[in-house]
Amino acid sequence: MKELEVFTDIEQVTPERLTSIFKNKGYLSNGKVTKTIKKNSEVSVTSNMHYLELNFSNDAQTVPTIPNIVVRFPKHYEYNKMIGRHEAKFYDIVAENMNQLPIPICYDVANSEETGWSHIVLEDLSKKHVEIESSEGGGCAPPPTKQYCEKAIDSLAELHAYWWDHPKLMEFSKYSYTFYDFKENSYNDQDLAMISVAPPDQSSEGFTRFENVNDNLVIDQFLKLLENRISDMRKSYLQRLFSSFPLIAHERIKTKNITII
Repeated sequence: MKELEVFTDIEQVTPERLTSIFKNKGYLSNGKVTKTIKKNSEVSVTSNMHYLELNFSNDAQTVPTIPNIVVRFPKHYEYNKMIGRHEAKFYDIVAENMNQLPIPICYDVANSEETGWSHIVLEDLSKKHVEIESSEGGGCAPPPTKQYCEKAIDSLAELHAYWWDHPKLMEFSKYSYTFYDFKENSYNDQDLAMISVAPPDQSSEGFTRFENVNDNLVIDQFLKLLENRISDMRKSYLQRLFSSFPLIAHERIKTKNITII
């Protein structure tokens, strides 16, 4: 992949580049993009997002009508680049197979294996969606209303039902990753063989415990955050589950009744 194909800065997202993208992907049959106007920018945990309003020439014919767009780049850290590459692969490979599902239109995606950079150009749905504002003082945002929660659940249910035991799941599994140990393609046979396994004790009720797994650090931080809002019994359950999770997950995905998450 030529490095020119990957946007690494919003200034590279020019009308000429967008015109070429839309025409190559079949979204613009005639005319051109004449102007881009940056309306807003946001920073998430792993990426930078820029919201652009587009102006087209009078003879432009778009299929479908191209609304405003959002361009996403990963932040300048290797871990964020890794997350960005997987998101790019999702839109480039997986999302291509489910156009009828409730996901944003992806107008363009590029991924450089050499440098780790990637970008995604998506349909801007900000005007059609409800943004949950943070509470005063920077605390946790209140949950959405029951109506919006049900809509979110319905959308996820459609996605999971579509991919339930889908014949392409095995093919796509090579693009999967987990947050375990912050590595790509974890929980494979080689990874598990490198983890030292201690014999289960009486308190673990048959769970196999894994040592030196970073998931234990994650659950410890999570429990510390919860403080006394969770019972000691539930804390014990979570600690046992996380210490056993690599083996449980590995065995689970060998069975049927699986989907994409």
